[in-house]
Amino acid sequence: MSTPPSKRARDLEDATPKSGRAFTSITQLLDQRFAEQTKRLQGMLQSAKVELVSTMNNHFDLLRRSHYALSEKVKKLEVSMKEFDLVKTELNTVKAELNDVKSELQDLRANTSKLENIAVASELRIHGVPIKEQENLTDVFNNICVTVGVTAPAVQNIRRLNATNNGTITDGPILVKLSSPYARNLVLKSIAAFRRENKMDLNLSLIGYQSSEPVYVNEHLTRHNHTILKAALKLKKQRKIYAAYTRRGIVYIKHKKDDNAMPINLLNQLSFMSNDDGFRNDAISNAPAQLSTQSHSAATPVDAPVLPLSQHSAAI
Repeated sequence: MSTPPSKRARDLEDATPKSGRAFTSITQLLDQRFAEQTKRLQGMLQSAKVELVSTMNNHFDLLRRSHYALSEKVKKLEVSMKEFDLVKTELNTVKAELNDVKSELQDLRANTSKLENIAVASELRIHGVPIKEQENLTDVFNNICVTVGVTAPAVQNIRRLNATNNGTITDGPILVKLSSPYARNLVLKSIAAFRRENKMDLNLSLIGYQSSEPVYVNEHLTRHNHTILKAALKLKKQRKIYAAYTRRGIVYIKHKKDDNAMPINLLNQLSFMSNDDGFRNDAISNAPAQLSTQSHSAATPVDAPVLPLSQHSAAI
């Protein structure tokens, strides 16, 4: 026979259901709160995810646009480079053509210079003879030839050129055109022989004038060669070259006494000898030609002091 439960056991038995119900209520409340927090966190995470995706999409769009703009610039740059290459090729072609033109121009200048020299190859200029009323220039030339001991060659044309000095009219040079370069050279050789044999300068008194002033007789140079001659004479005066003279219309220089004479056809052939205090091309064009006793003479289309007749070299 079983023993009936005690009072304490009955009390515990009666209290157990109430505690279970309270625990169940707490658990349900916690589950509800957890679910709410979980839902809230999921909402926050979803918002953050949407915002992050939107931000990343915006950045990607910006990068795509930047990449597209950069690609377009690269394409334009490539086109520009191709155009530059074409322009460069065209410039090289133009440069080559300019070099050809320059070469042709130099040849043309050389040929023109030769033609100009040929045109004046038979001409002499006489400086230092004063103007007289009703003067006979042929007689003046013949008297010079007689003085130096040469038969006067045939004169094709003789005239006096006008000359001014600071606006004042002066005795212009006499331009004599002979029949040939040979005749001109013969006169110049006779002038050199007269100087060597008589050791004196030709002057006005020897050709019928009441004066002992010197007479100048020179080759007639082209203006181009006259400019070169003045530049060379300036260098000689500065002692940068030993000698400067003309022969058959061409300017020659010597660096040293024993050097071979070098023909100068262009003014820039002398420029390498210039320095800071040396000659300048723009100053040369207006500088008078002053020749020393060691130089050959040369007359020019420009009225300038030149070498006396007695100092002219016989090297023709």
